[in-house]
Amino acid sequence: MDCTCPSCASGQTQRLAVIHADGMLRARGRSMQTAGSFLAAPPRPMSYVVPSIVIFLAFLMLGAIGISKLPRDSWLVSSALGNTLQAVFLFVPVIAWAIRAHRYNATTWRERVTEWERSFRCSRCGEVFRVPNGRQRKSEERVRKAAIER
Repeated sequence: MDCTCPSCASGQTQRLAVIHADGMLRARGRSMQTAGSFLAAPPRPMSYVVPSIVIFLAFLMLGAIGISKLPRDSWLVSSALGNTLQAVFLFVPVIAWAIRAHRYNATTWRERVTEWERSFRCSRCGEVFRVPNGRQRKSEERVRKAAIER
């Protein structure tokens, strides 16, 4: 695999995954991380739990404020339909967030992790670049040959 830097043509390159792993330190049961390791970290997946709890609590407070403004004999306060609407008001945003996070983690996040796994950093100039996989390299070579032949 050709891992020379496209900016300075140096062969002193290192995979981002290696930089990240080398910077993770463990001492006395505590883990520490170097700045280089932090900058070379893989992309993080979108969280489900914390945003879902925040959204739930925000809509719970909004619902409580909204219901407190209604008269006591209102159908939204005392009927089964009103209770169902309140539950929908609480859970639809949480479910929407979970679906959004799942879609992101299944598509975009996986693509970013794949790109991170093929990324290198030049020790000479600091450039971060991606090494194309075999199929991409072959198509790039075909384009170059076609450009030269013209």
